Amino acid sequence: MRATLLIVEDEFSLRRLMRLMLEREGFAVWDASNGQEALDVIAVHGLPDVALVDLMMPVMNGQEFIAEVRARNLDLPTIFVSASPEAQEVCAQLGVPCVRKPYDFHVLIEAINALLAE
Repeated sequence: MRATLLIVEDEFSLRRLMRLMLEREGFAVWDASNGQEALDVIAVHGLPDVALVDLMMPVMNGQEFIAEVRARNLDLPTIFVSASPEAQEVCAQLGVPCVRKPYDFHVLIEAINALLAE
């Protein structure tokens, strides 16, 4: 396995598709439907190498998830994957890379590999 990724996406079909595509690329993949569930996954399994996080989710959205990760001093490289019109602005404010939905899979892989290389 190349690395472990955590997909945090409330839309089941998109989460499943991302998981299948990333597993085909050789990644180990965990997933969660919102930020709180992602924190629960991390509590059980430890930190993944990279988190792919949607901005707009119920229970705990992407911004709230990042705030909690930072409050806990967790070293979790994160990429926002979002269709939200304000995604680029939020990403710039938080210093987090952003891939816009619908995304080009190769662009997503490039963003993941860039974080893994740091």
